[in-house]
Amino acid sequence: MSLFRSFEFDKPRPEICCKLGNYFLENNKLETAIFWYKLAISIKPDVTNGGFYNEDYSGFIPYIQLCVCYDKFGDTEKAIFYNNKAGELKPFDRSFLYNKNYFENKNSVFK
Repeated sequence: MSLFRSFEFDKPRPEICCKLGNYFLENNKLETAIFWYKLAISIKPDVTNGGFYNEDYSGFIPYIQLCVCYDKFGDTEKAIFYNNKAGELKPFDRSFLYNKNYFENKNSVFK
């Protein structure tokens, strides 16, 4: 509830959207998690207001989490798409590389 209460003070921030996405992902509410992660990507934060800002919450983190959500849905194509988007931002990140290897092995099993 405290995450939702933050909307009383300001518009949604990518960090809050990702935390809400995590909550719904952990509770296997994948469609709702996807909504929050996509919202995080779409928000252009106001870096001029003096608040703290971590750009990973506007791109890398929601992309990786969308990859997880779509993989859980069984939509490998979308999962790979979002993993690749994350890789464009951080090509040497362990999460991206792990997922890349996972999908390469998964796809070779089905060939």
